[in-house]
Amino acid sequence: MEKIKVDLVVSRHKALVETLKEVAVGFDLSNAEVKEHVEEKDVTGKIIIGVLPLRLASKARRFFELSLAVPADMRGKELTKDELKKYMIGIQEYIVATPGSITVEIMGDDLSWVSGILKKEGNIVRGVTIIRKDMLGEYKDTL
Repeated sequence: MEKIKVDLVVSRHKALVETLKEVAVGFDLSNAEVKEHVEEKDVTGKIIIGVLPLRLASKARRFFELSLAVPADMRGKELTKDELKKYMIGIQEYIVATPGSITVEIMGDDLSWVSGILKKEGNIVRGVTIIRKDMLGEYKDTL
């Protein structure tokens, strides 16, 4: 299995990169930049592990959240490598999108599978543009 090359690690915990090297075996962190605070220009189009607000995560090419269950009395403190391992829940990839930022391109007339993908527990994802191409041309529809 090929490792995922990470461009950026976002965390204020200095020991995080060393901890990730040990526990995140599916990731290549060899060229990853490490930042405590980021702006949109820092994350756009990059593969990121860390903690980001949704508005910034939506700009990343891929975003993996590092989930930590830090007890209330430990929050705001610098965590050691052992503490990070102890409180780490896991690394989960999220796809974060804003309305109008997703385009689905399909061939043919059957849209039933597309609506099945875009619905979850009865909620329709809004702002998705569906482009249907067939022999007669191209048609666009937005949910």
